Amino acid sequence: TEYNRKDKNAKASFGECWRNILRGFANINTQSAAWNARVQPESAKFDSNFPGLGRVTAEIGKMKIGAGVARADGMSDSPESWADRQAAWEKAMSDPDPAMASIKSDPQNMAAAKRFMPPGMVLPGVDAVEKQQAEFDILLKTAPVDNPQFIKIQQLVQQGGAELQQAVAMGQQPDPQKAQALQQGQQMMQQTPPMISSVPVRGDGSENDAVEALICLRMMNSAEGRRLVSSKDADDQAHFGNLHLHWQQHQASAAKLAAQNQQPIQPKTSLTVAVDKLDPQAQTSALQKVGVATTPEAVEQGNQQPHEIQTTERGVGPTGSEIERKVSIAGKALK
Repeated sequence: TEYNRKDKNAKASFGECWRNILRGFANINTQSAAWNARVQPESAKFDSNFPGLGRVTAEIGKMKIGAGVARADGMSDSPESWADRQAAWEKAMSDPDPAMASIKSDPQNMAAAKRFMPPGMVLPGVDAVEKQQAEFDILLKTAPVDNPQFIKIQQLVQQGGAELQQAVAMGQQPDPQKAQALQQGQQMMQQTPPMISSVPVRGDGSENDAVEALICLRMMNSAEGRRLVSSKDADDQAHFGNLHLHWQQHQASAAKLAAQNQQPIQPKTSLTVAVDKLDPQAQTSALQKVGVATTPEAVEQGNQQPHEIQTTERGVGPTGSEIERKVSIAGKALK
């Protein structure tokens, strides 16, 4: 339309001005970094997450060596309006291309599109995305902490080991129950992680573990995650380890809940009975159950023809689970 054409022309003419604005802001940030490098102590460090920028870290000691330089990261085109961004999202959401299905169902994409949706609309998984992203402010600034459960088990094992050693030193026979409890405690120690993330994972089904684990995985593989894991700084390594532990705990919690909710596989059995090997009374009973009319006298006299019938029976096993039983009965039918 004529309106859209004029709007595009106006934005194009504003492009050069917008590029100069970006350069101006970059110059302001460069001067700010240089000023901080002069007046702040060597040990000062700024570490924060900014919307749209991600994590920004500035160490004054390193800045004094090479000074900080800010560069404009953008194009000369003028920024899109809120209506333009909404139209782009609506177009993407209505795209029938099957390749877009996974993109539209991704909870992180839905979290980004939330601002363009009608107020009050519930988007699956978005709350979990926002929760996990908020937790990064702690996870990426702190180190793992001691696992209270591991410490408790360790104390009990140490106490039990000391009691057994004392009994042996006094010439007493160790208590078999205490020895068994000590062995079980040592096995639990091997299965319990000594450290956990500084942000607890509930593990009781009240969190969307699958979505939060996905967001953690993406952070570990992002530019910031790659920087942390490859850094030689001990704090950076500890922060990445904290994030990695948090991801592992969400993974373990999701797997545990999935196993609890999984439907048990019903056992199926097949049973073949050679009726002619049974006594006449048992043969009669078995044949009558599958619809073959006979009597013990007829069976005993052998007044029958070869006959085989296969049926399927269903019942409940000793554990309460359903059992499907296929019964094949071979015998002789009456002439």
